[in-house]
Amino acid sequence: MKYLKVPAEITPRDDDDQPLKDEAGKPMPPITFAQFVRGRLTDPQCLKTADQLFMVIEIRQKLKEADGVLELSDAQWELLRGACKEPSGGYAAFAVQIAPFIKAVLNAADQKPAMCEAPAS
Repeated sequence: MKYLKVPAEITPRDDDDQPLKDEAGKPMPPITFAQFVRGRLTDPQCLKTADQLFMVIEIRQKLKEADGVLELSDAQWELLRGACKEPSGGYAAFAVQIAPFIKAVLNAADQKPAMCEAPAS
């Protein structure tokens, strides 16, 4: 199993560290880790086989249930890791801002963080 600590959401910013604005001039909403993962799972390398498709579905479900930590099987993590480490289309310049999300995937732990374990009875 692999355990990914869910990073804080990220507010998109421009090169002057000002919040990016949409066409109406309103600040763009923050990007969550779940949004990032769902986006990575649309990478064509994650959808080559039926088994991969089923893993994508399972990961998306686990994202809904994650409470501070996303728990993945080794195979699920390897699938997501591949899409984060070497995305099919590469990363845009904006990726600098989502580096904490990428690091959370690449640096997954083999053990559940102590803060997330249930207290002993």
